[in-house]
Amino acid sequence: MLKSTTAVVPTPAAVQLPASITGLLTTREVAAVLRVNPGSVERWRRTGAGPPFRRLSGGAIRYSINDVNAFIAAAERRSTADRGRA
Repeated sequence: MLKSTTAVVPTPAAVQLPASITGLLTTREVAAVLRVNPGSVERWRRTGAGPPFRRLSGGAIRYSINDVNAFIAAAERRSTADRGRA
């Protein structure tokens, strides 16, 4: 008898970050949370389509966990016809 191989994939909001990650995330960490390629996060940063970011000394880019969560919440839709909040 075959067992089901269907895996339960958590939503981005349910992704558990390592305890060592506190207030700010790198581009790779944001990409992991959102389950997208880091290049997508970089493109969103250039076009203004992604979550707000901070440029720290030395040019390091970081994202607030709260801003990433707000970005996820703002992306919620009820249907494919839903264009989001105005």
